[in-house]
Amino acid sequence: MADHIITPNQTRWEKIKGKVKGFSPQVKAALITVSVTVAIALIASIAGWISASSENSRLKREVHDLELELIPFRNLAVQQFNKADTESLKKLAESMATLQKDYSEQLRKTESLQAEIEQLRKSNERTDQAVKRLQRREWV
Repeated sequence: MADHIITPNQTRWEKIKGKVKGFSPQVKAALITVSVTVAIALIASIAGWISASSENSRLKREVHDLELELIPFRNLAVQQFNKADTESLKKLAESMATLQKDYSEQLRKTESLQAEIEQLRKSNERTDQAVKRLQRREWV
């Protein structure tokens, strides 16, 4: 009867914990190092993505605001173009020159903001690729 000792089933966590206790100190240190490195890489990746995302939304908002600033100029041109007398056509020509200058400036700003957005996207992609490479190295 002494041969039949009942042992309770261990949970998965207890089984893993028991196996880990048998590892050498070097293996335990390596597991801890890999875990911490992966955690840091994930945190850095998430922080980079959040930063790029917020910057991207800010730049999109600025582009939208610049586009909204053009609406009154477009309306002004349409209003002045509806009159056919010489005086209004002169005013239209003057306004169009001013509008062209303002539009060119806004277009340059829009293009620079779009270039910034593209740079942020590329930076975000490089960060993601670097994190993936780090993760692959750690698991190898």
